[in-house]
Amino acid sequence: MCCLQRLRVSIQFLRAVVATSHISSYLVVIEASTSFYAGTPAGFYNCNLVTDYRFIFDNNCEKAAEFFPKRRVVTLKRAGLSPNASDREIVEVASDRKWIIVTSNGDDFIAEINRYLAQTMKLKCHDLSGLVILPSAFEAQRNAMHKVERRLAFNGRQLTWKDIWELDCCVRVTKTGAVHVTRFDRCFYCKKAEVA
Repeated sequence: MCCLQRLRVSIQFLRAVVATSHISSYLVVIEASTSFYAGTPAGFYNCNLVTDYRFIFDNNCEKAAEFFPKRRVVTLKRAGLSPNASDREIVEVASDRKWIIVTSNGDDFIAEINRYLAQTMKLKCHDLSGLVILPSAFEAQRNAMHKVERRLAFNGRQLTWKDIWELDCCVRVTKTGAVHVTRFDRCFYCKKAEVA
């Protein structure tokens, strides 16, 4: 049985388990190789029980939460973090809960994410689930975020926020409304296991 056939059987089994249990509100995210998931070899699966994607907002852009789906917004307070939480604390919580980080302090967060991904944690994947970088001024955020999801694209393919979450992308939205999407490297463990 090839890897994709095993994956299909696994998905059917997991759907049956979820349908007959009390965890039906959870999704099982199974990431498998396709031409879209460039760089991920066939046969690698990263299974995580998650409730679906959410956006956690850094304290410098919490007002921008109004431009995102309301039911997917998580504030620092709701996440159990102080309003002065460090970038590292936000990255750790976002990684653990598989949330997309939203900030206007992009360069500092990219540096912190790269440090976090380079750390060694034996047998523990600690990939993140995306970063959205907004302009600093609220009015610039308002203008740039108008219908931004329609402008999300990577490698010539239109993306959704869910794709950004699944692919662990970095989305930089400029004050002119231009959107630049890239992908983060995999974590140390996944690279060592020759997944990246």
